[in-house]
Amino acid sequence: MTPLFSGALIATAAGASLSYEDALTSAIEHNPSLAQAASQLEAAEAGVTSAKGVWDPQLSSGLSRGWEQELGVSQFGPYSQSTNSTSWNLNLGQTLATGTSWNVNWVNNSGTTEGTIDLGDLGAQDYRYETGFSRVGLSLSQQLLKGHKMAYNLETVRSAKMATSQAEISLLQERQDLLASTAQAYWDLVYAVDAQRTAAQAVEVALEERRIVQAQLDAGNMAPVELTR
Repeated sequence: MTPLFSGALIATAAGASLSYEDALTSAIEHNPSLAQAASQLEAAEAGVTSAKGVWDPQLSSGLSRGWEQELGVSQFGPYSQSTNSTSWNLNLGQTLATGTSWNVNWVNNSGTTEGTIDLGDLGAQDYRYETGFSRVGLSLSQQLLKGHKMAYNLETVRSAKMATSQAEISLLQERQDLLASTAQAYWDLVYAVDAQRTAAQAVEVALEERRIVQAQLDAGNMAPVELTR
């Protein structure tokens, strides 16, 4: 008998009642093996999602800003200048089950440089200029040998789905075994309680019969051997 129904037997002996439906529900909700099987199924389903995720489009981006201050001396004289730059990129790519991969990359860079140079007798001269570029690239590649076969590329997905099916079967089997053992333990308990009740009634009948025989014996209506019987 499982620990659950050992507890149910004690509860019944104490005067509590547990219906058959409640027993099955409680067993399903509190059985650790069933909970473990359910967790394994969830993990297997997550494995399928992860395996399929390899073929999902991937989007990434980046942004950077820079600032630079420079002091120096050129052939024209001392100068000071500062440079501000901004750069960002956007990348979108995907690998298909046919072994084909494509990627689109967009890069943009812009900057501003401004400063002052001391030209001696000519005085200070301010200057400012801007730089920048924008570039879009597209790449396409195709795997050869086994890499171009969908059956080869989808092997991890098939394996993950098989693992999920096995986990579903294990969960179903664990549930059926639990329900079967719970039902057996419950009805064994019911029969044991009925047998105890019947035995107690038999004892009461025997005691009453003994009382009657003793009374008949005291009245002289029966032989002593009847009391022994």
